[in-house]
Amino acid sequence: MLERKLRRYLRKKHLRVRYGWESDKSVDRAWKDKRIPPPDLYQGKFPLWLESTLDEYDDAQRDRNPETARANSDAARAALHKRREMEADAAE
Repeated sequence: MLERKLRRYLRKKHLRVRYGWESDKSVDRAWKDKRIPPPDLYQGKFPLWLESTLDEYDDAQRDRNPETARANSDAARAALHKRREMEADAAE
């Protein structure tokens, strides 16, 4: 049986968590500076990125500049850890 991969769209709040950024403005700056690709789709005024597009873009950036990619992945890992701590505290 064929597996069908769902297309997952991410909003700015998801990109903030993914990359460890503090605000939507950080997402806007990253987009302007070409650290992330342009949105794949707009839902009204909200930009949406396909998760697969971001994955491909990150892989290409990692191949071009491993030093920057490591710094970005460290920030993303720290943000994920922080989010998990917050979720654990909320669950208690």
